[in-house]
Amino acid sequence: MEANIKIQISHFTATFKPRYSFEKTCVSLSDITLNIYENEILSIIGPARSGKTTLLRSINRLNDIHENFFKTGDILLDKESVYHARVDVADIRRRVGFVFARPVVLPKSIWENICYGPKLKGISKKEELSQIVEESLKSAYLWDEVKNRLKDSALSLSGGQQQRLCIARTIALKPEVIMLDEPTSALDPISTSKIEDTLVELKSKYTIILVTNNTKQAARVGTKTAFFLMSKLIEYGNTEQIFTNPKEKQTEDYITGRFG
Repeated sequence: MEANIKIQISHFTATFKPRYSFEKTCVSLSDITLNIYENEILSIIGPARSGKTTLLRSINRLNDIHENFFKTGDILLDKESVYHARVDVADIRRRVGFVFARPVVLPKSIWENICYGPKLKGISKKEELSQIVEESLKSAYLWDEVKNRLKDSALSLSGGQQQRLCIARTIALKPEVIMLDEPTSALDPISTSKIEDTLVELKSKYTIILVTNNTKQAARVGTKTAFFLMSKLIEYGNTEQIFTNPKEKQTEDYITGRFG
């Protein structure tokens, strides 16, 4: 039985208009239609400048910060448009968490890094905050490594630990979707393995979208995989099918290393 659709992307085109007369209009996504399901990991692969990150930033409205961003089509979260006029953009960004390629920790303690978001939401009781810290770190499989050093600076953690701390910080806001943009690109193989194990465990509670340039990583963790090329969705399907019997030659050429 197939899972429920969490995010529905319908004929979505993302365009960045030129600021100056000598610039050309940049079409970052072209007529994308794609369903993303609850409690699955969607791996998004493709070469640079294929639209992968633009898609993530369109889902949680981060592209809105660019005055020259224009879109057609729509993106639905639980059957409601994230672009509807009545939508609270801050709420969308809470529901759809974003973990960047390089870990961005606050120059504060590990404890304060997790509490930062909940405090902004008005949670102030130490007991409640402590529970959030423990639950979030356990969900990110970091608790056992840092439970005795919560007052230490987050900057003292290794790169892999910092990235899991960023995942825990996202979890602390109780999102429904977690999007990750090449989260292991700057990490060593051991740290990468821990992040991948974390994502596989998290999919029982969250919908996860993983952008990665590592096709082997996409094959290891993805429930489904989408291949993007030159702003277009070339192929989408179950990960095993994409990697063992792709329907499109462009997909086969990319995953076998002929280009990209």
